Parts: sequence; structure tokens; C-alpha cells
Amino acid sequence: MKRNWVLLVIVLFAMLPASAQQEGIAMAKSAGKALASYNIDPVGNAAKLEEARGLIEKALITPEAKALASAWITKGNIYTTRLQKDLAKKAISSNANFAGDNDALIAFEAYNNGHRIALQAYEKTDCIKGVQEIQTGLINIGISKYDKSEFEKAFISFRATIESHDLLKAGGQKSLLDNPDQLEDQLYITGLAASLANRCKDAMIYYNKLYKTGTDKPEVYEGLYNCRLQLGDEKGAGNILQEGRKKFPDNTALLFAEINLFLKAG
Repeated sequence: MKRNWVLLVIVLFAMLPASAQQEGIAMAKSAGKALASYNIDPVGNAAKLEEARGLIEKALITPEAKALASAWITKGNIYTTRLQKDLAKKAISSNANFAGDNDALIAFEAYNNGHRIALQAYEKTDCIKGVQEIQTGLINIGISKYDKSEFEKAFISFRATIESHDLLKAGGQKSLLDNPDQLEDQLYITGLAASLANRCKDAMIYYNKLYKTGTDKPEVYEGLYNCRLQLGDEKGAGNILQEGRKKFPDNTALLFAEINLFLKAG
């Protein structure tokens, strides 16, 4: 009898991992169903959107759901839907609050994760479509954070905007940054937000991209100069300042930077 009890306990413990695996996958599927219910009747099934969000967050704690591109796509769709709902409220009342801090960013990261692990072509397609849909939100929320002087958050949203552009181009799809001037502006504001957030190492990535393409923005040289100084590269800062002064002799910001450099040197 004792031996039978031991065998029963062993069997039960063996079943636990399988049960946990199925639970995560089941929650991800339930999240998708709850989102579908909300989309059918957003007014009557308003609570279903938050139910879907809660389910997918719990599901993606499990390794099994994390390994499913479909689970990440569901998460992206849920946060995209919530952002669209908030934007509709904003259109009616500018004082309406967003449910999340940056749902566009969460949605992009979910689609990006899904695209990275997707095994089926249709899954990759769904991720790309999701990224296209959320790209405007990344830009606009980034601008909103910047205007509020939340430079760290602005940088993260702008960085995701650049990443979304790269992902779309790699997939042969259209991006909001296809215009070279728009892409240049986005690279610059991303670098500027990073530098204002005291993340000069990150800012240098975007400033250098513009510098290597022969930018006509004197602000890029100013940004490179300030960041190199902050990073302790005084020689490199001086060199980039001299180059900027030659290229943009009438730029006031670079002129004053040079004057301050001379004053510092005595």
C-alpha cells in the first residue's frame, strides 16, 4: 500500500510541469478570445480589454508562452487596441488620461519579440503589420515626453521608432521615416533626447550616424562636441568643434562653444 502511495505522488509531481505549461498557453489563448470579444462590442464588452491585458501579462511570465510568437502578437494587439481607445478619448477631451505610460512602446516590443521568434510566415507578417500600425504612436508619445522634459522616456520611445523603421525596411515594407529628411530629423531628436537624459554614449550612436552621412545640421556637431566633452574626450571634442566651425562659420552655437573653449584654455 505504501508503495502505491509513493507511485501516486511521483505521478502527480510528473504531471505538474505539463499542467503549468498548458496553463500559460491556455491563458494566452484566453487573452486573444477576450480581445476578440472586446473588438466585437467595445461598449458592451468594455471590461474584456483589461481582462485580456491581465491574462496575457500572466501568460508571458511562463517560458512556454514566451516561446510562442502568437502570444507576443496578442500582447501587441492588446496594447495597440488600448492606445487606440485612449486616442479616441483624447479626440473628444484633451484632458483625458492615457491608461498606460507608453502603450505604443509596449506594443512595439511585443511585436519585435514575436517577429524574432516567429516560425511561420504569417506570424512575421502579423508582427510587421502591428509595427506599422504602432509607429505613429511611438513618435507622438516620444514628442509628448520630450515636451514634458521627460527626456529618458522620450529617448526610449524615439529609439524604438528608429528600430521600427529598420525592422520595416528589412521586411521590405513602408515606414513613416522613408523620407530622408524625416529620418534625419528623427535621428537627431533621438540623439538630442539621449544627451539631455545624460546618456551621451547612446546619443553618440545617432549623432555619428548623421555625421558619417555628411549632415548639414550644425546641431549635430554641437551635440558631438558636448557629448565628447562629457565623456572626457577633450581632444576629440576640440577636433569636431574645429570641423564644425569650418563647415558652419556663421553658426552662433558653435561660435560660442569655441569662445568658451578658448576661455577655458586661458
